[in-house]
Amino acid sequence: MYRDEIQKLCAEYGIVPSKSKGQNFLLDESYCDIMVQSAELTSDDVVIEVGPGFGVLTEKLLQTGARVIAVELEKKVIGYLEHRFKGSAHFKVIEGDILHMTNDTLHMTHANYKIVANVPYAITSPILKAFLTAEHTPSQMVVMVQKEVAERICAQPGKMSLLALSVQYYADVRIVAHVPRTAFWPVPEVDSAIIVIDVKTQDKENQRTEERIFQVARMAFAGKRKQLKNSLANGLHCTIAEAVALLESVGIDPSIRPQELGVGEWVRIAEEQEVRCKK
Repeated sequence: MYRDEIQKLCAEYGIVPSKSKGQNFLLDESYCDIMVQSAELTSDDVVIEVGPGFGVLTEKLLQTGARVIAVELEKKVIGYLEHRFKGSAHFKVIEGDILHMTNDTLHMTHANYKIVANVPYAITSPILKAFLTAEHTPSQMVVMVQKEVAERICAQPGKMSLLALSVQYYADVRIVAHVPRTAFWPVPEVDSAIIVIDVKTQDKENQRTEERIFQVARMAFAGKRKQLKNSLANGLHCTIAEAVALLESVGIDPSIRPQELGVGEWVRIAEEQEVRCKK
């Protein structure tokens, strides 16, 4: 859509774009094409779109033949979407906050589904966590997020963070496009990026190990400038010698810092720590 079209719709429906709600409307539709192509949608797919706005991305999703469930907070926008897509049997809009919805609410109890969305910046992390840890996870997420957040999510060992670990434990991630702030109206203060999150199949039997991984990682990243042996000794309430022994037993340098570890190393630490707790 052109800027004047969006401004006209905002005026017609009495909408004042809210910075706190992350209401920045995408002008350059080529980025919607990238998102749809990255999702590799077919008529067998079910897609959840969070914050559809005036339906620019929605229309392109529907053109693939996929069924689209849009989740929108703004009642005035919902009215527009219902009118615009009233002829589509594959479109449904649900009013509400995505963070307060369950799989049942979204009718995703048994369906294989994907997330394709321009995610409001303020709730990026909670949305990712909610879907990646849901009982029925999506098979894939293609989302537009703040560029800095995208780079943190896709970081490699040396620049890892708790956010990167929290996503990469559950999925393989990659950046497929950078989106300048000028592609939106109103123009946000930051640039964006499109990331693809291919969700891994999780073994439900590993829930205890999963919990321990993040418990140990939180302890370590609380002192990310410290050597890992010191962070773990503080967090696990053990001696530095015991922390060194734990790390060396799984082939990890005790003097390394948390941001230098990949997902596999955190799994090894958590599994070894669990074994030691049972002794």
